[in-house]
Amino acid sequence: MSIPVIAALRQPKQVNKPKKSKKFDDDYVIITMKDNKKLVVNSDGYHGIVRMEEKFVCVLCNYEINLDEKLKADHKVKKTHLKTLTLFPHVESFRDNLIRQLNKNGCYCTICNVMVSTHYLMCHVDGELHKQELEKAVIRANTYKPK
Repeated sequence: MSIPVIAALRQPKQVNKPKKSKKFDDDYVIITMKDNKKLVVNSDGYHGIVRMEEKFVCVLCNYEINLDEKLKADHKVKKTHLKTLTLFPHVESFRDNLIRQLNKNGCYCTICNVMVSTHYLMCHVDGELHKQELEKAVIRANTYKPK
């Protein structure tokens, strides 16, 4: 009769995770709506910066940025970008969904950080993915505590 071997239990090997070097405020933007409702969205989304293949593109400025976090951060604080940001306010009829009208045929969803054809805007806003991202923005607003 063989005796079962009991293996000693041990902790799984810990993998050193890189420490997050950015603060919450660098990654997200708190948007206060007219009715004092708050949404917390991704900073890239607020600034209209999307990743396209091997570059970042600011869809508001129509400006391409190399895949470099510092260059992207520098663009977000440029006076020309901040001025351009004011030229594309969120459309009042879609204010709870944070939609910017880019031109006659295109919109930009700040919450999802995507460009959307004007013809498909209602489908996007009513879609499950947008609703999930909106819910995340509301939850972040309810749980974030400024320091």
